Amino acid sequence: MSASPRSRLAALRGQDLRALHATGSVPDLSQLDTRMDGVVLNGHLGRPLVRNLRLWRGKVFERDQDGAVTGLNRLGLGPVELRHYRFTARTTPSLFGDRSVVLLDHDNDSNPASVRRFHDELVAIDDGLWLATSHYRDGDRLRYLCHFALARPAAT
Repeated sequence: MSASPRSRLAALRGQDLRALHATGSVPDLSQLDTRMDGVVLNGHLGRPLVRNLRLWRGKVFERDQDGAVTGLNRLGLGPVELRHYRFTARTTPSLFGDRSVVLLDHDNDSNPASVRRFHDELVAIDDGLWLATSHYRDGDRLRYLCHFALARPAAT
């Protein structure tokens, strides 16, 4: 994948990210069965000090024999990386618009209650590049946290 799509995302903020997310297409779940590099683009987790620590590094997607897609978050500090907090990926209507998205559903019994509250809506924006909004359930409200991007790792 060229650096151009990543560069385009790095320059976008706020309203521009919302507009790009709104024009994204529903991802093909069959393309989500690999390790993805991630970056938080804005919000509290996107602030330079936090972003540069790279505590959240992306996601790993896996497809089971029945075709269901699940995954784990890639977390780390320095050279150490762990995989935690299981999610299920499925196509569903967006809670924020009249279209379909891939929901990354963290409401899994193995996750702590705080992680189970995340609501991430993923769309495809370019070949090998996805954009998501992340919200946090607070009672019956969803509070916006950030936009994040996922991309296939660059070929080495």
